[in-house]
Amino acid sequence: SCANVRCQEGTRCQVTQGWPRCVPVPSCANVRCQEGTRCQVTQGWPRCVPNVPSCANVRCQEGTRCQVTNEGPTCVPVPSCANVRCQEGTRCQVTQGWPRCVPNVPSCANVRCQEGTRCQVTDVGPRCVPVPSCANVRCQEGTRCQVTQGWPRCVPVPSCANVRCQEGTRCQVTQGWPRCVPNVPSCANVRCQEGTRCQVTQGWPRCVPVPSCANVRCQEGTRCQVTQGWPRCVPVPSCANVRCQEGTRCQVTQGWPRCV
Repeated sequence: SCANVRCQEGTRCQVTQGWPRCVPVPSCANVRCQEGTRCQVTQGWPRCVPNVPSCANVRCQEGTRCQVTNEGPTCVPVPSCANVRCQEGTRCQVTQGWPRCVPNVPSCANVRCQEGTRCQVTDVGPRCVPVPSCANVRCQEGTRCQVTQGWPRCVPVPSCANVRCQEGTRCQVTQGWPRCVPNVPSCANVRCQEGTRCQVTQGWPRCVPVPSCANVRCQEGTRCQVTQGWPRCVPVPSCANVRCQEGTRCQVTQGWPRCV
């Protein structure tokens, strides 16, 4: 028997004249068939059989498709709903390759709902139902109402309470979410020498001289005065152009001429 016989690849064991022998496996490797036929191993032997008609190499025009008929592969019109008229309440749909009239699927396509409502397909068809909103929802402190997946829910208010940012950054709620952003340059922790003050210049805090009248020389009749942070020469208040009522006289008081 072939029970203990091991044959090389491409051969198999077969008992011939009472003895097990390794014989070549029948195959189509060296078989040449006529046009219109192909080689196929049948009942253990290679045979030339007629080709199975197929659409594999057939190219059809637009609007047609290949179909194997009794006459072989043929280009036939593609079934479509173009010329099908269905009854009211039904629509044409190509099912299993053929156009058929099927019941309309309920939809909100042509439904117009009032403000504050929206169309929704229910068991009894499309209906206008109230739009879920946060109008009448009261949430606990630290939460806020938000419509999620079509329903109002109380969700935690995003905050910086539990956010730890790297050095040089700080937490800031941006577009509703806490984010770590670079620190804004400021004079908060800057100490300047006497006669100077901190000022953010070109995005950085710097110590700059305090504007003063110390080195300002003004013309006669004017004096130096720091106005809007800068030293300016302004006219000296005087009684030169002041006319007082009888029994009073002009006198400069607290820097201004007054009739006393």
